[in-house]
Amino acid sequence: MKNSNGIIDHRPATFCHKTQNSPKIDSLIFWAVMVNVLIPKAGFKIGGIPITLGNILLFLLLIRTCIKPFRIKIKDKNFMFLFLLFPLYCFLRILIPSIAGTLEVSSAFSLMAASSVYPLIFPVIITKIRDDNQLETLTKVITACLFITMIYDILQAIFGIAAVQIPGITVNYSDYANAPGHWWLLKYNGGSDNSKIFSTYQNGNLYGVNMLMFYPLFSLYFRKNKGIFICALMVVLFSIIVFLTGSRTVWIGALVYSCLLAFESIRYSKIKLKGLMITIIFLSFFAFSVGYFMSLFSTRMGRLFYSLNWSVLLAGGGRTEGVIRSFQWLFDNGNILHFLFGSYGTGGYAGAYEMTYFAIFFGYGIIGLILWLLPIVLVSLRIRQKCIKSKDILLGGLYKGIFIYMACAFIDGGWWLPPTVINLWTLIALAYKKMQFLPLKCKYHEHPLPQSM
Repeated sequence: MKNSNGIIDHRPATFCHKTQNSPKIDSLIFWAVMVNVLIPKAGFKIGGIPITLGNILLFLLLIRTCIKPFRIKIKDKNFMFLFLLFPLYCFLRILIPSIAGTLEVSSAFSLMAASSVYPLIFPVIITKIRDDNQLETLTKVITACLFITMIYDILQAIFGIAAVQIPGITVNYSDYANAPGHWWLLKYNGGSDNSKIFSTYQNGNLYGVNMLMFYPLFSLYFRKNKGIFICALMVVLFSIIVFLTGSRTVWIGALVYSCLLAFESIRYSKIKLKGLMITIIFLSFFAFSVGYFMSLFSTRMGRLFYSLNWSVLLAGGGRTEGVIRSFQWLFDNGNILHFLFGSYGTGGYAGAYEMTYFAIFFGYGIIGLILWLLPIVLVSLRIRQKCIKSKDILLGGLYKGIFIYMACAFIDGGWWLPPTVINLWTLIALAYKKMQFLPLKCKYHEHPLPQSM
């Protein structure tokens, strides 16, 4: 493609050909995304129901969307219909036992919010993001917010959780008020001498899976804009945060990401040696930083070595036992309705709360699991195909974030706790929009950048 000076444009297929007079991004989307990445627990609880700033912003966004309906292009209608099946199914599935009085109000609210309300950020974003400028703005917001949570995480580790907490902002005020001096110990973060570090997410596992989800995008920004040295420092920061979460799920997720990075660096780099060197540098920084901080936190180091025991890994922190008990209950009762529609509100047993795939199956049945997986798998396959064809590094970073989360979700996906669902569907929406922008903006480009670190 020739530019205005008649020179052929061979720039990389990322962040290019932006609209000169792009409208500003919707302010509610901007703030909703920022808050749910930066301070997702800011707020309080009423009757055990979290009233967070992120939830309020999302609720206002949905209300305004309903008052002023958005238009969906014809080519999006089939996928949009498929996407909406799961939220609608879950809404009805939870509403019926709630009316019948067999499901508690607080449980019904949490289940309905995670399954029927939070995913609606996806159609809102894909209809409000009009061009690459707006999409890049959101990616910068996510990158900046994730960096701030990482720095705050380090401050928690150095000075202590209580010393840097801001009630109502970095921790839900109601949770803080219940136990001001040790509220984090009530959030399944381990003992007082080896508590998981969790930044503004109140739980190490929850912060870890959300951080892993956004890290490929985060790394891409620093590599593109700040150079390889700054990017290497970010790898060290990432490695420290992974270790401080104290979460075996996050450690395994980081290992999956490292393997994915190694594979893509070697496969897609035009110069194989360069790809191998990048991989060695990444793994070296990762190993060094984790090893160093292990020496400073002896208790957590013991937890890591204890985790290397095969029987401990198979136990999954008690999760495997919950899955086995759930299957035993399902087979002992032999009720086909429980298999099809799940056990929520029926008096049945639905264990494995953390393991997202099994939790959805036992709670919503095989129908719910299929309706949940189908749109995510289909859109992920489309994203992957577009990544292969375009070699677009932004799309590649978004895809890797989705892939890593879905891998972690086998062990602990944090699906039922905000802001995981909001953040996941935000990531998917950004990738979905990027796919739409690519054909017009990048089909003439021939020299993609290396894959993101």
